[in-house]
Amino acid sequence: MENINTSPIISVFTTCKNHAVFLKDTIDSILCQSFQDFEIIIVDGGSSDNTIEILEAYTKKDKRIKYYIEKSNVLDGFIIALEKTTGKFVMPFPISDGLIDKKWFERCINILEKDNEVSLVWGLFNVLKEDGSFGNVFFNDYFKFPPPQKKDFFGFWLVTSQLYPEINYIARANIYKNLFPKFSSPDLLDNTECFTAFVCNFNINGYLPFFIPAVAAFSLAHIDRLSNTNKEPIAEKTPLLYSQKLNDYKKSVLSGSKIHYYRNGNSDIIDSIQKKDLKHLKKRMFYYKVFCPPNLILNSRIPRYNIQNIFDKLYIWLHRFALLFSRSYSK
Repeated sequence: MENINTSPIISVFTTCKNHAVFLKDTIDSILCQSFQDFEIIIVDGGSSDNTIEILEAYTKKDKRIKYYIEKSNVLDGFIIALEKTTGKFVMPFPISDGLIDKKWFERCINILEKDNEVSLVWGLFNVLKEDGSFGNVFFNDYFKFPPPQKKDFFGFWLVTSQLYPEINYIARANIYKNLFPKFSSPDLLDNTECFTAFVCNFNINGYLPFFIPAVAAFSLAHIDRLSNTNKEPIAEKTPLLYSQKLNDYKKSVLSGSKIHYYRNGNSDIIDSIQKKDLKHLKKRMFYYKVFCPPNLILNSRIPRYNIQNIFDKLYIWLHRFALLFSRSYSK
């Protein structure tokens, strides 16, 4: 697909500082995509290694790659990079990660272009170990038990707190820019971990996701991944703030004191959850609590992979029964 406009269809944006060792693999994995109408925006936080030399070499070969030097922390770097994007859709991408599925852009754009109700498409990712081998697929239970799509995802999120992995999702740019944390935001979660804050803002504002059961990317675990977007370690603040914001909103919706509105890709309201709909929502949430694999319910942010085979077989049977159970409630 060729874009006749000057703006690209997809803007991939990221930030880096002294990440020269990861830079080539990350950029090359993006350049290998079957869908080629994209730009790559990189904000460097003031690297002292050979990051700039590598970026210079890439920008001379490919005009779609642009970099800027801004002495900033991680959060500010992502905000600056996002502001410089010009695409119809955006994809945040940590500089040490890479894409596995060479048709990932193509898959996501096909869904976003055809279904205006969908504002974000997401998938699964793998962990790349230091020895070059792959570990477990995060949320691999979704191959057997895929999460609900679009409006049905909201109740699932209230139960599981499921996050969209920032290393593979693609979202509509106008919505992403509106919901992504801003400079000097008064929201504590916004100032602690920008991607977690975006997920919370996205779901609370009623935008709809679509899940593709495919391993789109790999994530390389290294010490810099724990870099904080502010001045305190992510692990100390983010889970508590995220849970608090989610639970506060859940209480207000389930108590009937707040109407939850669903929005399409144009931000138009297309549906809502009002008091008369709460009975159905609570039944759906009960269904997710009972029939979802326990590692998704207990800790959706860091899933466990030590569930025994007998539980897998049990949940396959329960899942089949749950389909009949669910249909009876939806009538």
